Amino acid sequence: MPGPVPPIPSAGAAPPREALDPQLTSSMGVSDRTGSFALSGLRAGTAQVVVDHPAFQQTRSGWIQVGGAVAALRLVLRAGAVIAGRVLDERG
Repeated sequence: MPGPVPPIPSAGAAPPREALDPQLTSSMGVSDRTGSFALSGLRAGTAQVVVDHPAFQQTRSGWIQVGGAVAALRLVLRAGAVIAGRVLDERG
């Protein structure tokens, strides 16, 4: 969606639990080949976008206000964790 990006509050403390809207916390979307996504039909309120993919670490946005202008987010996925080691028998 072209146009200026409205200011998005920086990440900070989570809002009080009673301020969270259950519809905002349960919405789901899928990105396209370019990574673009849109979540529509949300009621105004405070939300955080959480991105999951099996090959990457989970990523979260800061807390944002939903409502009014379209909020544009840039979320960067980082490679999943790697565990390295060596398997030995009882003799070492």
